[in-house]
Amino acid sequence: MEAMPILDRLELGHRLRNLRGEMTQAVSEELCTRRPERFSGPRKPTRQAWAEEAGEHLDFLAGALEGGSLAAFEEYARWRSRVLISRAHSAGDLVEDFEEMEAWLGTRLEPAEQDLVVQALRAGAQAAGDLGVSPARPAPTRLREIQERFLSTILKGDRREATGLALEALQEGHSIPDLYIEVFQEAQYELGRLWESNRITVAEEHMATAVTQSVLARLYPYIESVRPPLGNLVVTGVEGEMHQIGGHMVSDLFEARGWDVRFLGTNVPRDGVLQALAEHDADLLGISATMLFSVPNVVELVHAVRQRFGPTRPRILVGGATFRLAPRLAGELGVESCVGDLRQL
Repeated sequence: MEAMPILDRLELGHRLRNLRGEMTQAVSEELCTRRPERFSGPRKPTRQAWAEEAGEHLDFLAGALEGGSLAAFEEYARWRSRVLISRAHSAGDLVEDFEEMEAWLGTRLEPAEQDLVVQALRAGAQAAGDLGVSPARPAPTRLREIQERFLSTILKGDRREATGLALEALQEGHSIPDLYIEVFQEAQYELGRLWESNRITVAEEHMATAVTQSVLARLYPYIESVRPPLGNLVVTGVEGEMHQIGGHMVSDLFEARGWDVRFLGTNVPRDGVLQALAEHDADLLGISATMLFSVPNVVELVHAVRQRFGPTRPRILVGGATFRLAPRLAGELGVESCVGDLRQL
């Protein structure tokens, strides 16, 4: 994969996505005929549900190839396996899915492309049986105690209590960056793990995240502005990206460190980003991308910014799980990377 230039990888990803509908229909028909037991029973997925999952497999496969990272697809396979097992399904089903995808896609790609796709799918199949090591539990600290209480509170949907905990921590002398990095970010990570292990629902995860966003809004007045600012920053999530809280926290932390920030939210059209950069006379653009399938939109936005404003200003900083999973990508695009953790800002 390292030998394939990024533009060729993007073309391969585009070709795979164009095959999405045809592949999911053909492979689901094959599985229904050969393995009907996979779709029968009260806890078994319907054929339509399986087709949606297979489409997601293909999306993440394309994103990993575009990002130039087999490890990214391996991590997706581990994550999907943990989700399946927590819901009383077999990780072997995922391996079978990858094998069926390999057989179908292998007849529709050029030899060099076929080699990459097969390599990625087989790496994913092997990783599906290796669920990884659970993160070590951090040592007890006052911020750790606050984080655990905060997590319990947001899972109850109690905005008032969650805000009170945050304000109490400020009064104790903890800084805004302390809270964002050690409390809010860690609580978001734990929400993801709880959903992954089937201990909370999607609705509960969304509610808890919404409570956290309301707390961020209540804390914003406590961020002191610096005059003159260190520079002008625009932060956005790329078009198609729906995760907003990471970009929100990055924006607030940069403002706490002296930048004049315009946070555009997420899923922002490219022309809207370009307009904001011009209006704010931006020195720096921050791009947030969480999902691997956002790679093409990141590439297109970086290209559009360079075409409109030139090669040096604004500087471009990228972050989010996409760049943690595909670490080569930032260098290939000629941008800076903060990877996926607020501690690396």
